[in-house]
Amino acid sequence: MISQTEEAESGAGFFAFFELYLKHKYGCFAGKSLFYPYSKKLRTGIFSMKIKAEQGAKNTW
Repeated sequence: MISQTEEAESGAGFFAFFELYLKHKYGCFAGKSLFYPYSKKLRTGIFSMKIKAEQGAKNTW
């Protein structure tokens, strides 16, 4: 089974890749304007998930 931390990291990697893809395909401005409001929220969401997963792992031991 994949741990929450691994899941969060793969999600972050995917969105970072998707952002780069948009920048490459539509130019820097289009990629940023299309995805930026979402990517910032997603990154903070994923980051907080990662912290919670790590804290949860510490609490169980």
